[in-house]
Amino acid sequence: MWTVFKNIAAAPLALCLALVLAWHTAPALAQVTFSVQGKGQGSIRIDLALSPAAGIDRGELLTEARLVQRDLHSSGFFSLAILAPGETSSQNGWQQSQGQAAYRVSLGSEVFGANGRTIEVDVAPSGSSNQGLRRRFQVTDNNQFLIGHTVSDILYEYFVGRVGYFATKIVFVREVREGRRKQSQIVASYSDGSDLNVLAVSNEELASPHISRDGSLLLYTRITQNRPQLYVTDLRTNRSGPVFADREVRFGPEFAPDGSIFYTKTVNGNADIYRARIGSATETRLTLSPSIETESSVSPGGDRIVYVSDAAGPLRLVVQDLASGAARIYGQGGNYGSPAWSPDGKALAFTKQSGGTFSIGYLNLETQEERLVSTSYFEEHPTWAKNGRVILYERGEEYGGSNGSTLWQVDLDSGRLARLPLTTPASDPVWLSQ
Repeated sequence: MWTVFKNIAAAPLALCLALVLAWHTAPALAQVTFSVQGKGQGSIRIDLALSPAAGIDRGELLTEARLVQRDLHSSGFFSLAILAPGETSSQNGWQQSQGQAAYRVSLGSEVFGANGRTIEVDVAPSGSSNQGLRRRFQVTDNNQFLIGHTVSDILYEYFVGRVGYFATKIVFVREVREGRRKQSQIVASYSDGSDLNVLAVSNEELASPHISRDGSLLLYTRITQNRPQLYVTDLRTNRSGPVFADREVRFGPEFAPDGSIFYTKTVNGNADIYRARIGSATETRLTLSPSIETESSVSPGGDRIVYVSDAAGPLRLVVQDLASGAARIYGQGGNYGSPAWSPDGKALAFTKQSGGTFSIGYLNLETQEERLVSTSYFEEHPTWAKNGRVILYERGEEYGGSNGSTLWQVDLDSGRLARLPLTTPASDPVWLSQ
């Protein structure tokens, strides 16, 4: 994941001591102190108190604290407040009435090298000498976004017991307007929009971005004169160009784990799934039905694909084994679209259109149990966080609106829906979960 950060970020980001455990007597640090109440069941309530130190002012700590506050609140498990100087927690009555333990968390920060920081996170039960957790890491560049989101991951993992995802970037398409001019951009940022970097720009429409596993290549669809074509940008050199020399209609690209690409190609009005390698003109057609097959997604192991087909009438999800070609149809009622594999390959997120609305849902492939988690006027393009418990997706407003699409996320355990605080219309999200 850090390789991707380095390739798409304007400044070098590096965790020198990547969240290693450290037990030591620390010097006086700038502090963010968390008073935490509730662990495991129900809401986890946190107060944040700031204590500046030499070389690090209160504004820097406040920025990091606000990032942690926004991250953890978006999950649905936490309630956080940033305390004013000298203010003490007012939650003792709540803690006692709930019968839950209280914890004290301190976030320490000190100068490291020319422009870096050493960060220490301590968690301990209040009123106890027992140490719950101590983690220490360093960043060579004082990137407050990376620091704040990494601290969020540490606390989320400790209190919720799941892998954190806040220090993971997303790639999406955004629309930028200057007067009457509209520009399409593919950008990368954290899910709250911080540390945003522009990866590709065009006056033509861009769609379906996807990053190679090593973070070096950006693959996407560019629509020229209503004709979609596949483009690739080398993020190391910023050189871009079409993947194929001809003008055949291709769209919806995705990288497989082995670096090959999957996409939809339309020939004589019939859409099928193809596979190829960048730099080669050789294409392999994977679906041979006269029906429409599109919107492919490659499994994490690279051995299966899922796509949408109308061979059975309504649009259904089809999972196909790449070695044998054997396929199985999933779904019932409504029309399905934009499938995406969960990180463990055991579930599929999807869009379902039924009754005049769109929903985001997921399907357990073993039990075939289907669950819808969000419904509105228009929703599509689900993508999974690396912990397999949070889904990010695109939501469009009702017909005639002028604000464009927005990005939302849903936590599958808490059920909380949260809109990402982006400043421009956004679509086609992909979570960089590797």
